[in-house]
Amino acid sequence: MKKRVAFVVLCFLIFTTAAFAELTQTDLEKIQSIVEKSVEKSEKRIKEYVDLKINALDGKLSGEIKGIDGRLTQIYGFVIALVALIAIAVGIPHILVARQGKEIRT
Repeated sequence: MKKRVAFVVLCFLIFTTAAFAELTQTDLEKIQSIVEKSVEKSEKRIKEYVDLKINALDGKLSGEIKGIDGRLTQIYGFVIALVALIAIAVGIPHILVARQGKEIRT
């Protein structure tokens, strides 16, 4: 039994010699290039996602702005109509009174 355990431990020690190896400069450069590519891909995906969300929000806001613009146009027309109605309501009686005053003076 002790021989088997010793054999297994010896096998693990033989196969783990690569764990004590050092990374060379080329290995580090390869790892760095892989990481940079991965970061570039994720940044690209994030930018595409953000652009998609911005475009969707832009379309939604454009529709709401058109609706608000239509309402403001209606309110503007209503205010103009009220001003005209007030001018007519005040102006016509004033003109009639002025004519009557002229007729009385003559």
